Amino acid sequence: MPGWPTAGHDSRLQHTIDPDAREGYRSGTNASPGNVFCGYDLHLAVNARGLGGTEVPFVITAMHLAPAGSHKGDAGITLIDQHLTRHRSGGAPG
Repeated sequence: MPGWPTAGHDSRLQHTIDPDAREGYRSGTNASPGNVFCGYDLHLAVNARGLGGTEVPFVITAMHLAPAGSHKGDAGITLIDQHLTRHRSGGAPG
């Protein structure tokens, strides 16, 4: 499509008609090389047992969908805030 990529609303390159999808990097594993992709990163917070504690089911307690390549620390803070808000209010996870 002519004119692509263009600067998106966040000044990062927009490669598709989706106004929020961005370019990210997927690390390589074993014999597979890393590569670039266009889309989103899904961040999840799950229950986990404490060190030496009893097993707990891995239940998703918060999620955050961010444009690919976004700052991982910002996503982590968002997950913690969501988890604490729901935990304090007694709301359902997710």
